[in-house]
Parts: sequence; C-alpha cells; structure tokens
Amino acid sequence: MGRIAIRRVLTVTGQAMLFVVIGIAVLVTAVFRSRTDSFGRFTLILGDWVPAPLEVMAILTLSGLAVLVSGVSLGPGPTKRRRAVLRVGIELVLTLGLPAMFIAAVLCGNNYFQILPEASAGGCRIVIQHRFINGAVGIVQPDEVTVHWIGDWTADDFYDPFAYGTYSLVWRDRDGNLNVEGDGTDPASWTGPDSALHCHR
Repeated sequence: MGRIAIRRVLTVTGQAMLFVVIGIAVLVTAVFRSRTDSFGRFTLILGDWVPAPLEVMAILTLSGLAVLVSGVSLGPGPTKRRRAVLRVGIELVLTLGLPAMFIAAVLCGNNYFQILPEASAGGCRIVIQHRFINGAVGIVQPDEVTVHWIGDWTADDFYDPFAYGTYSLVWRDRDGNLNVEGDGTDPASWTGPDSALHCHR
C-alpha cells in the first residue's frame, strides 16, 4: 500500500470517527432515549466496562482527530494545503463534535454504571446504574453483552448504598438475593424482586 493510499485511508477513517460522534449524540438525545439504557434501547457491557455515551464520544473524538492529523501529515503537496485540510478537521471537531458532547453531557452526564464484584458461580453479574439520588439494577447473563434491567433503587439525601457498601448480594446456586440498606438516617431500598436475580446457568 502506497503512501497516498495510506493517507486516504487514515483521512477517511478519521473523518468517519468524528461523524460517528455526531451520530451517537443524535441517538442518545433524540432517538429512543431512556433514563436507564446507555444507548437508547440497550446497554452494552464489554468485560468489566459499561461504556457510557460520553466516554465513547470522547474516545472517538480524540482518536478521530489523531488519525485525521496522521493522514494529513502524509499528504503530498505544499505545507499550506495540508494545514488547510487539518484546519477543516479541527473546525469539524469544534463546531460539531464538541457541541454534540456538550448536549450529551447535559442530558446524561450524571448517568454512570457500576458492576458489583459479587458474581454468581455461573458467571452472572449485577450492574448498577447511578443517577443523582436513585438508579436501576440490572443483570448480565453469562456470555451476553447487554444488561437486562430488573428493578430500581432509591435513597434519601443523595446517599449511595452501593458506593458506601451498605448492601449485600448473596448467590445461592443460580439465584441471587440483593439487600440494600441506608446508613440509619438515610434509608435506601430497591424495588425489584429477588426472583429476577436468576442466572441461566
């Protein structure tokens, strides 16, 4: 693959990554946006990471700009021409990418996820969604990459039982029992049935 071909691949790839940022912003702000799912109608889990839209957008913005700069630097022609192409890429980020990230930050910046360390023997895991004073509880079945939301948790005065460790999760064979408590002055609870904490294997 020649230098010109590599330049074209890098440039097109960088531009595509920046446009994906805009697409994610549209997805999470206008198309089937829910209070629970991180991407419209589903929540992905990749290993021990539940990607949030802002994280993905930040990664794609920085990576796309870096790839675009690399492609432009390999371009033939006068330096002024390469700088002009680079300036267009930076303007794309500033005029489209950053505003899109700001909109997503306003709408879902307080939304983050936590995977509880207590997994079942079969490999099921519990995912906690955090908002300001409440959130949701979900289960991830073995070999799956999406979260199934099964209930909600709430607490008084911004108390977070999962951050402060005032909860217990015990697995007995395939079934789990989740108990959520406050600190004595700020009660906390969750609304889902323990029967929903069932592992398929």
